[in-house]
Amino acid sequence: MQQVILNLVLNAIQAMSQASANIRKLLIESISDERAALVKIHDSGPGLTPETREKLFSPFYTTKPEGMGMGLSICRSIVTAHGGSITANSLQGAGTTFEFTIPAKTEPG
Repeated sequence: MQQVILNLVLNAIQAMSQASANIRKLLIESISDERAALVKIHDSGPGLTPETREKLFSPFYTTKPEGMGMGLSICRSIVTAHGGSITANSLQGAGTTFEFTIPAKTEPG
């Protein structure tokens, strides 16, 4: 999970790199109960186009000139391997929110 959070935070920081310093905001929330943990990472970057959102988790898809297009694909693989799910919600010009949910481990018995 550390790799997932690190990748999502770095992506958020990069997304906001062109914005004025006074409007850069990064919000990280975590909520948990006995069933699952939810983590939300929201940035105030430019947001995603509908076309980008469609391909976002595809291997080798990138919007960065220096990107390899593996980060979000790997994040999805890690989250799903733990029985969870990951989504991205965005409005162009209003930032992006990535959310992932991981089920809580239950004790056998």
